[in-house]
Amino acid sequence: MTRYALGVDQDLIVRAELARQQEAARVTINRGIVVLAMVPLVLLAAAFAAIAINSATAVLLAILGAGAYVFVGAIGGIALITSGAIEHRRIAKQLRAIDEPRQLPAARLVVR
Repeated sequence: MTRYALGVDQDLIVRAELARQQEAARVTINRGIVVLAMVPLVLLAAAFAAIAINSATAVLLAILGAGAYVFVGAIGGIALITSGAIEHRRIAKQLRAIDEPRQLPAARLVVR
């Protein structure tokens, strides 16, 4: 095998690993969106539980539990989305750097 063939294989291995990491970053973003989307559902469930239970202590516990999830879920969801987006951008830059030497040169306009 020539050096060129080994280099191409190595580039493909690196590119495949970067593509896998980029997909993992997308999954992280999606998890953050799901965590944020669960916040209103937890609040709604707590409101229904408070209405159904109709006990002062149970209502207080349901509201405190929902409030805790809102606080932790919102921070966690935003953190997941942010970290996934930063990772995705970093990997996209690396993929562009790998692909750049293989790109066709820009077309030139010929004026006659």
